Amino acid sequence: VGRCARRKASLPGTAKWEAPRPRIATSELLPVRLSFSQPIEPGTPVVLSATTSRGPCHAFVYAFPSSFPIGMYRVQRQTVGADYQPPQGREWLKDYMDTFAVSGKTTGQAPDEWLDDCRRHYIDTLVPDYVIRGGDPSIAAKFGLSVVPYATMMDRYHDHPAIAGWYLADEPGREPVQSTLARIEDIRGKDRTRPVVVTINQPIWPRAVDFDHVDIGYQDTYPVYGAPLESVADCVAEYRMLIAPKPVVFIPQCFRRSPNETAGWCRFPTPEEERFMVLLSLAAGARGEVYFAYNVEPFEPIEGCGLSKAPEAGALWAEIGRINLELKMLAPLLAQSCPIDTRRAGDVQVARLALGRDTIACIVTNHDYEYTKETFRPHRTGPIALPAPTPDWLTVADAFSLSADGLQSVAHADGELTLGDLGEGAIVILTSDPGLRGRLEARRAELVKAAGG
Repeated sequence: VGRCARRKASLPGTAKWEAPRPRIATSELLPVRLSFSQPIEPGTPVVLSATTSRGPCHAFVYAFPSSFPIGMYRVQRQTVGADYQPPQGREWLKDYMDTFAVSGKTTGQAPDEWLDDCRRHYIDTLVPDYVIRGGDPSIAAKFGLSVVPYATMMDRYHDHPAIAGWYLADEPGREPVQSTLARIEDIRGKDRTRPVVVTINQPIWPRAVDFDHVDIGYQDTYPVYGAPLESVADCVAEYRMLIAPKPVVFIPQCFRRSPNETAGWCRFPTPEEERFMVLLSLAAGARGEVYFAYNVEPFEPIEGCGLSKAPEAGALWAEIGRINLELKMLAPLLAQSCPIDTRRAGDVQVARLALGRDTIACIVTNHDYEYTKETFRPHRTGPIALPAPTPDWLTVADAFSLSADGLQSVAHADGELTLGDLGEGAIVILTSDPGLRGRLEARRAELVKAAGG
């Protein structure tokens, strides 16, 4: 724990990178499907126990349906003024998003009409706990915002069908564990059918949260520009270790500092950089991507790509839509993903994820790139043969790459896959299910049609 904070790297020019150490041997990983004698209601406490070659292991969890959320932070109107009208649900479907985190730093009152619109378009909303940071009266007074007590907010919205979870804390680091646990107990007392969510920046922070009581972890690492891009994978992996077997959702950076600011994030990520960060998080085992942030914050020195008029923000937003389409196609499988191992061929990394019992996703990332204060530019390569051996429990019947434009066959033989051209990265599917490709193509067509494409 703490590897992401201790890591040092020289940033200018071409990146220098070392592949991470394998966390588990391939031969030791075996997908297991659990069956229960009776249905388990959401929020039911469950103890999972297993005896392995390394001895017994146990995990205490609250049971919730698996999912792979794709969405955006900060789309509520309070953060940019009363005259701002956030896009309606139908508009969000064009970019294949289904989850919004109503960030808890300004006001505790999510607009009823906005939640209702989310519900009509099957969009989930994470509603925050405003006690930790959003309940700060000084912030509300400075920007003319109201602060609704947390208990009032829960009483008002706890049964709203658009709410998918309760956002307990945003980057806690100074709160005592006892007060955090008290809030979790209060949440479960009012609504135990939805998960408790906590966002952290680096897992080495002081233990403000007892992670045994967190249902879903959100991880926000914003490296552009000033930190190694590989810190994304490091921090997602460490958070997964803290709360395993519960899921971690990554928060990709899609903002820059405000034009009138001189410190901090000097530019928007490039489209290729955004895709590279998403791929890095998937390789580390992320089970969701919720971007930060859509709008321009009046109390923080950042500019979100959703409302920015900068041309580079528009290009970034368009690429996010393409990334989301690919993720949405694969979301039912990614919701049950489990990292197997990571292998390397030169500057290219192949991380293998088990997607159930009949499919593997190979997350390919190209670590030969230019990364400077001004830009990110991957050095394209190909054709290239990459290590992708299959475990004993999988016989490959089909191999193909995934993109917003469709699925393309990939050569796979003798434990290697061959790519004709590689930019920042790719997703390659190896499966024993001969019908999977057709179902993914059909899902893509349905998604594009629903988005008005």
